[in-house]
Amino acid sequence: MCGLLAYSGVIDIFRLMDVAPVGVEVDGDGMQVDRLEDLLRQHHPKLLYTIPNCLNDLATSNLLQRSLDDYLSVGRYQAHLRRSCRVYRKRRDAMLRAIEGHLPKGVTLTPPKGGFYIWLGLPPGIPPADLFQRSCREGVGYALGSQSAVDGSLPATYLRLNFAYQPETEIEEGIWRLGRVLNSF
Repeated sequence: MCGLLAYSGVIDIFRLMDVAPVGVEVDGDGMQVDRLEDLLRQHHPKLLYTIPNCLNDLATSNLLQRSLDDYLSVGRYQAHLRRSCRVYRKRRDAMLRAIEGHLPKGVTLTPPKGGFYIWLGLPPGIPPADLFQRSCREGVGYALGSQSAVDGSLPATYLRLNFAYQPETEIEEGIWRLGRVLNSF
């Protein structure tokens, strides 16, 4: 059992192990625990996989985990965390401004309270496969929402946009390009 939205690598592992996960609905705060009790009674899962930090999976290797433990024990983590939060908040805000300025009025989103992604809902009538191909030709990448739903139930009309990786100027350029593609439909 896991949240309906999960790291696509974990979904692949479940499939390889022939495990059919049961998805628990999520909202902006994570797994909806009020629905969890009934599902636990109904399915009796052996594992509950959850992402406690704004639907952002860490997916870290053992070596990276040991390195992080060393880093944390030295005491530099708090300064790094404050700096990282400032950087990511600026990048998130830059993407939100760019979306407001460059994307068509029919797109939907809920500004994230944390994490590294913005979930963008597409306006009706835009074929996700065509949008993806055209966007790639324009140098814009994103994940389809359906790749992050354990049961495939999230339609491909939702895009998962990562704002953590790119600097603000490239975020602006990428959203401008995405807007140009969206406006071509």
